[in-house]
Amino acid sequence: MAICAALGLGLGERWYARQSAGTGPDAAGVATIATGQARGAPQLSEQAVLYPAPRELQPFVLQGANDKPLGNADLVGHWTVAFLGFTNCPDVCPTALATMREIEKLSLEAPNTKGTKKLSLNYWFISVDPERDTPAVLREYAAYFSPSIVAATAQADDMEKFARDVGVVFLKVPQKAGDYTIDHSMQILLIDPYGRLQAMWRPPHVAPVMLDDIARIAASRSRA
Repeated sequence: MAICAALGLGLGERWYARQSAGTGPDAAGVATIATGQARGAPQLSEQAVLYPAPRELQPFVLQGANDKPLGNADLVGHWTVAFLGFTNCPDVCPTALATMREIEKLSLEAPNTKGTKKLSLNYWFISVDPERDTPAVLREYAAYFSPSIVAATAQADDMEKFARDVGVVFLKVPQKAGDYTIDHSMQILLIDPYGRLQAMWRPPHVAPVMLDDIARIAASRSRA
């Protein structure tokens, strides 16, 4: 089951890359987007995938941990670093949020030795486990990493729609005694100040490298 789930997650990410790139089954096109080095694109880290064209997100409404809804308009005006996971995740999710915390710290210290400029960044943690991740649970979990991390979730159908739109795949996996875990994609997403999906990073996630990538992407898109 674990092997099948991993295969499904990988195929889901590859399918999304094809759709965003407009390459269909062309293997060379997939390779180009996977490196984030398409013609005219900024030079990025190996973990980064920059989509050739920003992807407009479908209208969505999430339930914020502060009991306020979150939608497309809340993405406008800031670059947003986002991750989809769940609070019972044993390792991947806490590592991703710790990386977001480190990005926040470094961004506030910019410009750094690489000349990275200060950026107006938002941080979102979106739970794919609305059954267990109530607003109270999400508030406490996100605040442990940083008060700046906005946590949210949505009912199952809405969450599946949103996750599919941003290219994230997740699968509920039953365990013993009626419990369950969730296998999910591990990429960290970057959404631009117009609420469009711009890029993602595959693990390993290294905060200084990602912040440098974000600065390069922001500078490149501002010139476009």
